[in-house]
Amino acid sequence: MNLKFLYNHKKSNCIGEQLKQIIVGAKDEIIIIVPYIAMNQLINILDTLDGIKIKILTRLSLEDFINNSSDINILNKLIKKTNIQIRYYSNLHAKIYVIDGEKAIVTSANFTQNGMYNNLEYGVLVEGDLKDIMQDINNLWNNAGVVNEELIASIREEINVLETCKNRNHKIKDEISKINNQIIENKRSHLYKKVNFNIKKVDNSISEDEALNFVINECGMKNIREKIIEIYNLIKANIPKNIRETCSFRYRKNVSRVDIAANIMNYRIFLLPYMKKPVVEIIYPKNDFYNLRTIISQERFSSQKKSPVSLQLFSGTTPEV
Repeated sequence: MNLKFLYNHKKSNCIGEQLKQIIVGAKDEIIIIVPYIAMNQLINILDTLDGIKIKILTRLSLEDFINNSSDINILNKLIKKTNIQIRYYSNLHAKIYVIDGEKAIVTSANFTQNGMYNNLEYGVLVEGDLKDIMQDINNLWNNAGVVNEELIASIREEINVLETCKNRNHKIKDEISKINNQIIENKRSHLYKKVNFNIKKVDNSISEDEALNFVINECGMKNIREKIIEIYNLIKANIPKNIRETCSFRYRKNVSRVDIAANIMNYRIFLLPYMKKPVVEIIYPKNDFYNLRTIISQERFSSQKKSPVSLQLFSGTTPEV
């Protein structure tokens, strides 16, 4: 049996890079056992391994999701893959990654960007006869709770309900972090490996019409295309032509809650998921608000004077502010 010591503060033996190598070389099965899963550089690699069976044993806790220890959106993405199964134990704390029953990384690192790269973590790569550990893992797997799309949908709905508590919790954490930094020196073992996972695709070279039509089509809002274009043209009429001609148009696909966003002429048009329904939200400066009198009901003006306006268009309904 061969052993190799792994540690994140040495790039040559970084846990994330070592795991990437053996995941890419997998022939049959990948087993991931960790309590916390969030976006990291290896998630997109799993997404491409359609011919490999992937078993993920994790832990489910609303508290973990609200605290951002784990990301329910990543689990939601993974569970949609036909070759990926997810199960859970509420008391799971182990972290082990097994590939083809022949290689395993036993480590302190969760399947997160910090765990794989940024935290001071240790691990051991084991190669050889893993029969005993595989037998134990299979027994645990067979008795674990099953995660499916229905369960994840229920969790996401509850998280939405608890959003206020989450925001309050973030404020408390930010205050604690501020005090912590005042009295405790931030001492790190190595530099963070920063990666922007939020933007999945950016195209800065599309035309104005392409950007607008992209949002309409992605939203499934073809039935109210004329209304969206009417609003857009009102916005456009208030921007001098010479400024419009210098504006760039782009769209981006995100992996967070905003699925599609298009920035057009310094105004933003978002596609937002809301209660499983697509929503177009056109956001424009409050100074231009009264230029939309012809579309927005008069009684809606009074409550919107002090903040930027978002105009939501639901499929089959009239716009609301």
